[in-house]
Amino acid sequence: MTEFDVIFPLNFGAPAQLPANLAIAATALRESRRLKLPIFFAPKQIFDFGDYPNQFSSDFAGYISTVKQVRALAAAAAERGWRRVLIIAAPAHIWRALRDVRAQGLSAANDDSIRAYPRSLWYSKRSTHRQTTSWWRWWFTWELPARAVILVCRGCYERRALH
Repeated sequence: MTEFDVIFPLNFGAPAQLPANLAIAATALRESRRLKLPIFFAPKQIFDFGDYPNQFSSDFAGYISTVKQVRALAAAAAERGWRRVLIIAAPAHIWRALRDVRAQGLSAANDDSIRAYPRSLWYSKRSTHRQTTSWWRWWFTWELPARAVILVCRGCYERRALH
């Protein structure tokens, strides 16, 4: 028996064809086949697993935020009885993914094999998520300010992320 119920890939920027998202999708697909676990992702267009049968997704409108994705996972987990989640996320995104999934009452761990990719893969000038266009932009205009806001007011962060 595996220690997980579902694999949860989280995008790093958009669209799905970015190198980072292709690496995340490939890792999720490999682990799904290896562990014989379903993949859950949201929204539907953020990853393309083709006709792979062991995938589930849900949709939502607006900006693709970690908070919205995790809430979609929590709803699917409640419906399907999933409790243990294997997260596939960019190294810079893992801490937030783990924290948000655990805040929903789910057990979570990350797949460390994703760290084998070079840092340059994770950032793309083609990303429509401005904060993932460069390492500098991620850390200094997005991640560090977000961590400060979360420490001061987690509710403020979540309200903003839901839009």
